[in-house]
Amino acid sequence: SFERALRIDETAYGPDHPDVAPILNNLGFLLSKQGHNREAEPFHRRALAIQEKTLGPDHPDTAPFLDNLGNVLNGQGRYGEAESLYRRALAIQEKTLGPDHLDTAIALHKLASVLGTQDRHTDAEPFHRRVIAIYEKALGPEHPDVALSLSHLAIVLNIQGGYSEPEALHRRALAIREKVHGPEHPDVAFTLGNLAIVLNNQGRYGEAEVLRRRDLAITEKTFGLEHPDTAISLNNLAEVLVNQGRYAEAEPLERRSLAIREKVHGPE
Repeated sequence: SFERALRIDETAYGPDHPDVAPILNNLGFLLSKQGHNREAEPFHRRALAIQEKTLGPDHPDTAPFLDNLGNVLNGQGRYGEAESLYRRALAIQEKTLGPDHLDTAIALHKLASVLGTQDRHTDAEPFHRRVIAIYEKALGPEHPDVALSLSHLAIVLNIQGGYSEPEALHRRALAIREKVHGPEHPDVAFTLGNLAIVLNNQGRYGEAEVLRRRDLAITEKTFGLEHPDTAISLNNLAEVLVNQGRYAEAEPLERRSLAIREKVHGPE
């Protein structure tokens, strides 16, 4: 086990030896994957301290350790601390790999995400745009990762009150996903839902309804009639019907959604 390996290495080399850092990192990673972010944090802090002492704070091999500690802090809701670590990791990636490398795009996305979690969507926007540019250049304009990045930017812009650009971005993402995965893939349903939100926010309820019905059909076919995701899709379709004053049509959808939730989670 990693714990046994850690004890052996600490005994043989001392607690601050470079060979101890990867084992600490692995233990922290395993704990975080099980949802134990608080318990994982001290392992990642020790691993990072060893890396910084051994290699220096700006060494390329230090970046993943910054990222891992950022992840466990992010998982604890300590977004400001995670942001600082993500910024440091990004700076190293940009310096080492260049501003257009795919690993730089991943670092940009993490920083954009933690900014969005703090409702700093204006700050996040340029990072999302950079991710799209990198992916388009490296992977091509119709790659699934481009579609996902388009959706992320569209959501951020829609939150800021934009309509036309978010709609165009979601439509591009939808076209890519339909081409790559086919018209009935769960990723297509996800994008249909995002586009429906933008249309609903503009009062274009009829168009949003068509998308919500497609979303529901895909979700039911993919996950089944009593899956929690089906309950969400039912609720979303009911909402757009309510916005049109079609309460009698919305009611059975809401009842179905409630029944699924109660069956899955219990009546409380």
